[in-house]
Amino acid sequence: MKKNRKTLLLAALFIIIVVALATVFILYGQRASSSTINTNRELTVSIPPIKYLVDRITGGEIPVNVILPAGSSPETYEPTPKQLKDLERSPVIFVTGLIDFENSLAGKTATAGTLTVPLHSGILLIEGECGTHHHHENGHTHSHGVDPHIWASPACLKWMAANIYNNLPVEYLKNDYIANYERLISDIEILDDTIRSILTESGVTAFLIYHPALTYYARDYGLEQIQLEQDGKEPSVDKLIRTISDAKTAGLNKILYQKEFSIKAVETAAKDIGAVPVVIDPLDENIFENLLTITNIIAGNE
Repeated sequence: MKKNRKTLLLAALFIIIVVALATVFILYGQRASSSTINTNRELTVSIPPIKYLVDRITGGEIPVNVILPAGSSPETYEPTPKQLKDLERSPVIFVTGLIDFENSLAGKTATAGTLTVPLHSGILLIEGECGTHHHHENGHTHSHGVDPHIWASPACLKWMAANIYNNLPVEYLKNDYIANYERLISDIEILDDTIRSILTESGVTAFLIYHPALTYYARDYGLEQIQLEQDGKEPSVDKLIRTISDAKTAGLNKILYQKEFSIKAVETAAKDIGAVPVVIDPLDENIFENLLTITNIIAGNE
């Protein structure tokens, strides 16, 4: 009798140990699975400035794949077949929703269960000729498209950051991400105040640029963006003459341009105006530092 009782006790103890070990393994497996999601499944963004916002919110804990290579023009870029295949690894692709190559992604990744999130939601978009914002001699604009350069405006960055945070997959969210997000919004507001202060102190009212990549920036800070490019191409002789005249009237001595665009018209205009060509990169990943640099250039501090 005692022997049977002892046997039963040992059997019960054995079962308890087995159940406990199984529970430990299950919990460990769940944590390992969660860790794999957070560290190995990458998020994807279309352009570098969006990566900066994602990294700020996630603390850089989640790998981020950038589709647009450095030095490429978003207006003409086409994703490679390998890039499209690699998108299947991402549960979410964050895009502006306003650039041609972005708009081709949703249909090509839908079958893989990848969600494409446009970040322009909530932003008052600017209509412009062929996706740009053109200033003509009569002060009006032609509206045949939407300007895509929303990332060059702190006011727009706030909306973009909110859209990123609100569309992060649930399995990615951590308690400190809300704190990161709130800190990012605060820093964007400080950036906005700093830019406004610099421009106000400088007294500038206009700037000259080849490709109109600062349209939202110009709108938000009350500046006139005088551009050389015409309909996405090099300016005609008449357009060049008018732009040079406008720049001289405004007393501008710098022409902002991006390396991926033609330098020919920039050099011609610079010679006739007596201006200095200055390279900028609106697509630089650290959009905060970049906007401050561009602001100081426009203000004449650099």
